[in-house]
Amino acid sequence: MDEELLEELNKIIIECFNHPPIALYKGINPNTRKAVNTAMSLNLIYESRPHQYKLNDNGMRVIQLGSIEKYLSELESKYENKSTHITNHGNFVMGDNSGNLRQSSDSFENNTTTINPSTPKATRKNPIISILSKFWWLLIIPVIAGVILILIQKYL
Repeated sequence: MDEELLEELNKIIIECFNHPPIALYKGINPNTRKAVNTAMSLNLIYESRPHQYKLNDNGMRVIQLGSIEKYLSELESKYENKSTHITNHGNFVMGDNSGNLRQSSDSFENNTTTINPSTPKATRKNPIISILSKFWWLLIIPVIAGVILILIQKYL
């Protein structure tokens, strides 16, 4: 990052710390807008209301360290110190999983975790419609019998 952007980031973070929330509108200069976007992408600030920004937890870390440069170097050192090996509960995995994982068609298991494959959701039907579709003939027979009885009484 260039020096102007770093200075603007420091200025915005200090202003958010001293006078929260700070208001930044479209009329600000492009360098400040770029610094705000960079600070938001680094999770240093967040938009509490439209065009009003407050300090985030990472922004407080910048205040504790004293500058954005120190924070970025801390992030870089954390990134460099990460292990490139994938660990499986303390066992290093180097492409051969034969001793650590057991695969089956139902689930994948290791010594502490079971991951079941997803099952499709059953389609939910209305219970009333489901009952009517099964026993519709039980409703129609009494109706037909009633109509026949009415017709018999009418013509006798």
